[in-house]
Amino acid sequence: MPKNELGKVYDALKVRVKEEGFEIENDREYYLLIGQLLQFYKKCNNKAPFNFNTYADAKTDRVLKNKLDQILKHFNFGNTNTGVLLEKCYLKVKEYTPQNKGAADQTYLVGGTVLELF
Repeated sequence: MPKNELGKVYDALKVRVKEEGFEIENDREYYLLIGQLLQFYKKCNNKAPFNFNTYADAKTDRVLKNKLDQILKHFNFGNTNTGVLLEKCYLKVKEYTPQNKGAADQTYLVGGTVLELF
């Protein structure tokens, strides 16, 4: 059974994210990582109210990054392997500028909340 595009991006990213000098290569990886960060935050912080639509409906990248910063800026990722990788991904997401200046790619954003990279 051939993999869909989301599965291919996921498989490649799962390997590359652990490498030294990892960089986000495209918008699909960018939105998949944001979805992962949101999923991790929700899982670790289940007492705080969380509305995924706030992020999925962001009209620009700047708005999406500001919303992400509001919840993750002071978040303690911990010293586990997973925490270190997630913090690295968060920093890479903050550095990356998407090619598509429009609204978020919801397919990859939602995919990131469902798939588990770490």
